[in-house]
Amino acid sequence: MGHCFLVVINIAIIGNVINIVAYNRKKHRSFRVVEFLAFRLYANTLAMIFLIPHTLRTMGVWNASSPIDYYYWFYWLTVMMTLECFFSVHNINMSRTIWTPINVSVSYSVICISGTLLTVIFIINRRVQFYKECGLTQVYVYTSKFKALIKIEEIITLLNLIITILIPLAFITSLTIAIVYILVFKKRRSGLVVRLSSEKKCVIRITLITTILFFLSEFPAIPVYYNAFFEGPKVVNTNDNICIWYSASHFSGLFNASLSFYIYFILSKRFRSTVYETFREYRNRITKFFGCKKRQARKHKTNTLRNLNRTVNRNLREEESFEMVERVRNDINPEIYIENNNEILNLNHNPSMSSNRIEKEKKYITKVILESEIHPVPSMSQLSTIEEEETENL
Repeated sequence: MGHCFLVVINIAIIGNVINIVAYNRKKHRSFRVVEFLAFRLYANTLAMIFLIPHTLRTMGVWNASSPIDYYYWFYWLTVMMTLECFFSVHNINMSRTIWTPINVSVSYSVICISGTLLTVIFIINRRVQFYKECGLTQVYVYTSKFKALIKIEEIITLLNLIITILIPLAFITSLTIAIVYILVFKKRRSGLVVRLSSEKKCVIRITLITTILFFLSEFPAIPVYYNAFFEGPKVVNTNDNICIWYSASHFSGLFNASLSFYIYFILSKRFRSTVYETFREYRNRITKFFGCKKRQARKHKTNTLRNLNRTVNRNLREEESFEMVERVRNDINPEIYIENNNEILNLNHNPSMSSNRIEKEKKYITKVILESEIHPVPSMSQLSTIEEEETENL
């Protein structure tokens, strides 16, 4: 069974790492729910690290006679996530008022302090000894014989059952029912039920999956805590049925710590696209970091040569058009040339026009100048001479 634990832990860690990387993208950091999810993933990963000694003991590397207690208080983050989702669905203004960064930080602190206080008795009431036998280090964990410490441990075990399992389970179940009712069954003032959008369907699906996983992961631990309260912590080693429930609780805890990633990856198209985009983003970063500096230098050099060729060709075209204009300037009416040349100068200093538009206007004006060479327009002096001749004829 220990080898199965090790495989599940590896799968869980891989899923959590991918999920954490996806949630830490810049465009997701502004969402409060995503922040809760990321923090819960960190907590789940830490819980799996705490489970490694138990896994090694199950595999026979350590002595299998010592129980392990891990931090169930992490699952209060699931309640916070569902509560935030409920306020967002019910009243988004209330959600923005309650879930401020200060309140979220206070909630994190309360959860961490409460979890530490609920588990510190197990550290005080245990004594660890190491023995070397046949080249292997055997670990023995002994329970204290002080009746006061044993009684305090029994009370804290009951508090663990109530505070970390029963109350969160009741909260998350009631909140899930409220969210589904508001989004699906609640009618508006007009009496019509609003058609569900894709985002609402996604919220309902993820909320139901989270609730089901939470229930399945917490339920096997209930009989373990219940019997440990009445019979002491050694019941895990003396009662075969409780030992099975204890192992099932560890398995379900691991699945709840990682299975959500694989379920979201299979059922949510948007989540899959987010994971793919994250992989592409980090792949590009790794490519830029490790190499391809020479290739980038060659590419930069090629782009520089292309830009230089484009600049040279553009300058040649401008010089040719300028020479053509200079060639016809003396053969056409100066007033027309000056007027059109001023238009060209105005085009060059017009910031509101694109470069393609400016080139088209220059070609059109140049065409007008060339046509004026074929059909010249008389100047003012020529017009006055023509008028004098007509007057004399009259």
